[in-house]
Amino acid sequence: MLIATDPSLWIRLSEVASTNDYLAQNSFPSGTVVIAEKQTAGKGRKGRDWYSRPEDSIILSIFLSFDTYNILERLPLIPLMTGAALLVTVDHYIKQYQLASKVSLKWPNDLYLTSGDHTGKLSGILVESDMREGRFSCIIGCGLNFKGEVPGFKGYDGISLFGDSFPSRDEFISLFIKSLNANLSELYQYDTPSFLKTIRDSFYLHEKLVMIGDICYTVRGLSDDGGLFLYDAAKNKLKTIYDTSEDMVIL
Repeated sequence: MLIATDPSLWIRLSEVASTNDYLAQNSFPSGTVVIAEKQTAGKGRKGRDWYSRPEDSIILSIFLSFDTYNILERLPLIPLMTGAALLVTVDHYIKQYQLASKVSLKWPNDLYLTSGDHTGKLSGILVESDMREGRFSCIIGCGLNFKGEVPGFKGYDGISLFGDSFPSRDEFISLFIKSLNANLSELYQYDTPSFLKTIRDSFYLHEKLVMIGDICYTVRGLSDDGGLFLYDAAKNKLKTIYDTSEDMVIL
C-alpha cells in the first residue's frame, strides 16, 4: 500500500479540472500519485474552491485502497496523518533554508505559516472516500503555496513557504511522501500514532476560542482517534467532534 516516492512513477498533468476527480474517475492501483501544474476547478472542504498559481504551487492527489473492516474507525486520522507529514516536511525546509517562519496545523486539514507578523494559510488537504470493488477507497488531495505570490481574493489570507531560494518541487514532494508512508505504516499498528504528537506540538487551535454556530468553545486538544476536544464553559461540558457541518470561526 505504500505511496510511490520515485518521481518517475508519478502521473504528471499540465492541466486538469481537479486531481482528486481525475483519480476518482479512473482506475489506478493503491499508492498512485498524480501531480498537476494547473487546476481549473480545484476543490477544498465543504464545496469551497482551491486556487493556485501554476509553477508556484504544489497540486497533488494520492489514491489509497484499504480493507473495509479495519479502516473505518481510523478515518478521522487520515487528514491528520497527511497534515503531520506536510508539517514535518515544511519544518525540515524551514530549518534547511533558515527561514524565519513557524508552521502549525489547524484541525482537521489546514497548515498555517507564521512569518514575522503575518500568519496565513499555507496548505489545504481534502480527503474523499467511497467503496470500490468491496474495498474502501480514499483520495487525498493536497494544495500548497510553494513560492511566489499567493492568489488574492476575498476571504482568503494565504502565504507561501519560499521566496527567492527554494528546492525543486519533486524533492519536496518526495520527502513529504516518505513522511506520509511512515505515518501510514502506523495507522493500524499503534493505538496512539506518533504523528499525533507531531500535531500536538504544533497545534494551531490550542486553547483558542472558537464559534461553531452560535456556541462558543475553548479548544482543549486532540483525541487519540483524531477528534477535537471542545469545552463549553456555559454548560461546563467537554465534548469531542470529528467533523462539523458548520464553519468553525476562530475568535
